[in-house]
Amino acid sequence: EARSVALYETVDRDPATALARLGEINWVLVHSPKAGRRLARLLDPKVLAKLRFVGISEAAGLALAEAGAQNLCFATFPDEAAMLKLIVPA
Repeated sequence: EARSVALYETVDRDPATALARLGEINWVLVHSPKAGRRLARLLDPKVLAKLRFVGISEAAGLALAEAGAQNLCFATFPDEAAMLKLIVPA
């Protein structure tokens, strides 16, 4: 027997506050392909080219790369600890 259980949900929020603070953002963590697609649609290509992204997988960053993100790297293991290692090396 198997059943489906949602472990997390992506929820749309008003991006105005985050976008107003873009100059303060050093890294953007992208945890899913869905989040990557939303960011790619939301952010101006000039902003995409300036930000640094860490994807939990290549699939999570695909839409960002296609939209013009230039500073994009991927975790070697699909969890947040591996993502954070790319930001703050041990």
